[in-house]
Amino acid sequence: MVKRIRSIDITKDGSNAPAPAPAIGQTSLRETVKQALLKILNDESANAAAKASASRTLLEYFDDRDSARATRRGVDMTASELDAAIALLE
Repeated sequence: MVKRIRSIDITKDGSNAPAPAPAIGQTSLRETVKQALLKILNDESANAAAKASASRTLLEYFDDRDSARATRRGVDMTASELDAAIALLE
């Protein structure tokens, strides 16, 4: 049995009017993925696991570039880079 989930597009004014689809080639895959994850977060019928996974992915891969944290994730750093990052916190 296949469960269909309806798609909801939230516009800037907060209405549920469908947003116009961008022309092919105008959006990057990165932006497309980000928008899909945001749709899951805004979908009231999405289950908690889907929302948690979308949230985690957004935070890991679409973080704020101006944040105080390192520009690279810890798992992507070498031991010396991790030591330097820790030293900045002490």
